[in-house]
Amino acid sequence: MPAPVPAQAPAQAPAQVPAQVPALPALAPPEVTAQVPAQVPAQAPATTATPEETVRPAVSVRKTKKVTKYFTVLFDFNSATVRPGYARQFAQLVALINRSEQTSVSIEGHTDNVGKYRVNLALSLKRAKSVKNSLVSLGVPAGIITVKGLAYTKPAADNRTPSGRRKNRRATAVIKVVVQQ
Repeated sequence: MPAPVPAQAPAQAPAQVPAQVPALPALAPPEVTAQVPAQVPAQAPATTATPEETVRPAVSVRKTKKVTKYFTVLFDFNSATVRPGYARQFAQLVALINRSEQTSVSIEGHTDNVGKYRVNLALSLKRAKSVKNSLVSLGVPAGIITVKGLAYTKPAADNRTPSGRRKNRRATAVIKVVVQQ
């Protein structure tokens, strides 16, 4: 059984449009006007780069390692002359320094406790400078090396024995480098 149709009010005649205004064509809903083909070819997704990404060059990640080396040069009594036997060790240090990105070298000169403090202080500074000059002569930049004389204020061994005094007549270099791995 068909559903009853409700009673409607009598239809009114459409309003008349003035003659000088042309009638506009009826517009279809947006879904109908934007037709998409059944198969769309695959395209690469559009990317937008930020200004930093377009200007910044590619940077490779490099691993670095901080290394601290200690190098001790022993001296004869009342002498600041580096013995020739240290040539190989100096060459190895220079190779390490040359392959590093950042380097600092600190050299401390020392003496035994025989004699006056002022004389030993001057001698300890000469020993430190002697080691510095050896490194510089092998190509290490002088600007990365600092020297200090400490006389007999920081003994490495007992100054009461000849063996201990021999160990205290020294210059110790502390080499801090950053190397690539």
